[in-house]
Amino acid sequence: MAYSHHRTDCRAASKQVSSSCFHLKKRRIFAIVLISMIFIAATWLPLSWVEETPLCLFHYLSGWDCPGCGLTRAFVVLFKGNLRQALMFNALAPVIAVYLGIYALDNGWSLWKGKRPNWSSPEGQKVITVLFGVLAFGQWAYKSGLHLMTFIQKL
Repeated sequence: MAYSHHRTDCRAASKQVSSSCFHLKKRRIFAIVLISMIFIAATWLPLSWVEETPLCLFHYLSGWDCPGCGLTRAFVVLFKGNLRQALMFNALAPVIAVYLGIYALDNGWSLWKGKRPNWSSPEGQKVITVLFGVLAFGQWAYKSGLHLMTFIQKL
């Protein structure tokens, strides 16, 4: 059984569903651990380690920012309490941090209760995906516009 957004109660599952529940539990644990590691790394990593390191191949090759440019630096300063600087590096960082936190809590709830929370729905997830896409494009268009204006001024 493939992963679906429908609520599956793994405690009352048949043998066929039980196997997929085991794999789903592994994915949920992996998601929680990975998100926790990202948050811990962002908290403990010194900004100097990521400031001078080129992390984006697209930016390195083109000189232009991709939608994800600055996310690592933004996460590091965000988890050190500097929201303003995080927004300057990448305006999506706080949105992504909140989303990842909610995603980890959703997975933790699902592991604890054996089913998805009542507030989690496929419709809600579609809305979040569309909003995130619009925010990512808007943020990228804004940064690209600034880059283009700087480029034109240099001419």
